Amino acid sequence: MELTSSQINKNVSDTIKFHRIQRRLSLSELGRMINITQQQMSRYELNISQLNVVYLYKLSKVFDIDTCSFYTNRDLCINRDD
Repeated sequence: MELTSSQINKNVSDTIKFHRIQRRLSLSELGRMINITQQQMSRYELNISQLNVVYLYKLSKVFDIDTCSFYTNRDLCINRDD
């Protein structure tokens, strides 16, 4: 089943919120870690704004996770071993 762009963005925003809460970070703290405002971090987490790949990469480093972890559909991930 192919996901819509809306579903993909929702998966990403839900993953951000999950990892932020798990690490007990405020939106302000997380925003500072990747050099964006609390307001913009909130927009990403609420799926109001789409996250660009640079911030997705920065968040993966902060959360110490692979960028593929932002997606529930593993088909969206590129297998570098192929």
